[in-house]
Amino acid sequence: MFCLRNLLVFLAASLISVVALADPLSQTKHQRIMGLAAEQGQNSVTVVSIEEANNALATMLMVGALNSGVPSGNSGVVRQFFEGKFKVKVLGVVGDDDALTAATVARALEDVKGKAVSDVSLLVVLDDEAQRSRLADLAAAAGVRLVLAPLQR
Repeated sequence: MFCLRNLLVFLAASLISVVALADPLSQTKHQRIMGLAAEQGQNSVTVVSIEEANNALATMLMVGALNSGVPSGNSGVVRQFFEGKFKVKVLGVVGDDDALTAATVARALEDVKGKAVSDVSLLVVLDDEAQRSRLADLAAAAGVRLVLAPLQR
């Protein structure tokens, strides 16, 4: 009975993994983060995926809240990496929605500005020019090393 249950759990986890890899946009962004880490000479990267809400309105509300100073669970996790709570050298952040991804990272950067930050490199995939320059400015002000993935053509 125990062995059968373990087999079913394994098969369910395998199916979930295959379904997760079937999303071409998400897979492409993860591949871009891994390629960017390799270019930086890193063979290990921790990736935080920022999932958008169930609909466009909810995603816009989340972006607005983050931009007005309200932290989210994801921004708190990213902030903890900057604060050194997790011992990693490279943190990658990807998401399906550039505005939400940028707002999440921006909130974390603003929350650590003026504080001591750990020696972690931040790799981000964003294809929106305005968001890219905003994050570059915030990272410089917070003392975080930011590497942006090249724009997708």
